[in-house]
Amino acid sequence: MQQKTKGIVISSKRISDSKRIVEIYTSAAGRASFLIRVSPNARSYATNALYQPLSILEFVTHFTPGANLLYLKDPQFLYSFTSIPFNPYKMTIALFLSEFLHRALRAECEDRPLFEFLSASIQWLDAAKTNIANFHLAFLMQISRYLGLYPNMDGYREGFYFDLVNGRFCEQKPMYNVYLKEEESQWISVLMRMRYSNMHLFKMTREQRMACLTVMNDYYRLHIPNFPKLKSLEVLKDLFD
Repeated sequence: MQQKTKGIVISSKRISDSKRIVEIYTSAAGRASFLIRVSPNARSYATNALYQPLSILEFVTHFTPGANLLYLKDPQFLYSFTSIPFNPYKMTIALFLSEFLHRALRAECEDRPLFEFLSASIQWLDAAKTNIANFHLAFLMQISRYLGLYPNMDGYREGFYFDLVNGRFCEQKPMYNVYLKEEESQWISVLMRMRYSNMHLFKMTREQRMACLTVMNDYYRLHIPNFPKLKSLEVLKDLFD
């Protein structure tokens, strides 16, 4: 049975002059792959824009259990970007988030709260006028709530260590060598307090942002199978001074 659903474009890969595979995180069934046929007349800026990273769409499809590739029809923007495609800083962040979501989102099942979080985050970034330097850091920490990986803040004290394996703070060094030292652990506690609404209040140097990005990437690599070092990480590290 065909149904109308919402979706967020994660990635788009051209496989021929007339076809591309688009990964979309849908509100109705989680992550899904779609085969998109592009006619010669439609192979234009409008078509490319529709499937750019983080586009929020509405379309009709038929979810078939076990199918590797699905088809969609009548795609249209559910939300039209006003700044992300035209702002190099925001576009770099969008490409980073796209790569992260491509690696982190595995579930092929409905998760409305996660979809709403992603949709709201993307729209917040697009609408923001200033103070976006910490956006990617706040996003990486906040999405860990929806992925079941949010660190345990209970019992945190200044000078504690952060156990990367168990996602918690501890007074003594863990027996294994997978933990953050005192100063690095303090930044985890800072990130856990960061929201889009208050992130401009957290003043960080370029080196501190770089360190936080590396820590978050390492944290996800430990907890998500086959999660790599993200290629766009180095580009993002150089973005804000």
